[in-house]
Amino acid sequence: MEKQQKISFCITCKGRLHHLQQTLPLNLRNAASYLNAEFVVLDYDSKDGLEQWIKNHFQDEITNGRIRYAKIENKPHFHMTHAKNLAHRVATGEILCNLDADNVIASGFAEWINKQFSANSDIYTRPHRKTLLRRKIFHGDQRGLGGRIAIHRDHFFNLRGYDEARDGYGDDDGNLDARAHLSGLTRVNVPYEMLGSVILHSDEERVKNMDPKTHEKSWGFLRFKASLAGKLDRFRQYRW
Repeated sequence: MEKQQKISFCITCKGRLHHLQQTLPLNLRNAASYLNAEFVVLDYDSKDGLEQWIKNHFQDEITNGRIRYAKIENKPHFHMTHAKNLAHRVATGEILCNLDADNVIASGFAEWINKQFSANSDIYTRPHRKTLLRRKIFHGDQRGLGGRIAIHRDHFFNLRGYDEARDGYGDDDGNLDARAHLSGLTRVNVPYEMLGSVILHSDEERVKNMDPKTHEKSWGFLRFKASLAGKLDRFRQYRW
């Protein structure tokens, strides 16, 4: 049996308490068998009662280290890559895994991560686009799972984390993926059964807390993606 390396699931949250209320209890449950894991919750100046809620409902988990809560203030707008980097800095695990607030990990996912990194620490894991497409075909919820990147903390900080010059929605995960690959790390694709699930919600909710300029840029990207997805769906229907 492999030694349980410490895994930090790094969650950022601004205005997404309604999602975290659904996902955090499920994530704690689905990782219950993996004792050496923590869930980092980075409160990016959220104004929806996140701090009070998490302290009221998870004080025991905060005390025993299962949840690691941190808050940054005076941030009126959400800067995605900055928030992710802060969450990864707060984490204490050997392996760091980004986990969006609307994501639920699969039962056994922590064990799967540990197995991969026990075999080779010079890797990073991420769902493959073909696996995500399969998920979309059968469940309709492809978007929102692609950012589930796990990487050893030494490699993450050697890469300087997420590129904070990329403040919009859409290319921060791909950029980290590309830089990890170029640095010599081997990508291991997350298998279909380990994808978990995601709360479906509107594109507007993805970008509503960004500053106006970033919001406009991100909204344009999302509309382009939606248009492309619609064309692909029509093409598949025509082929069939």
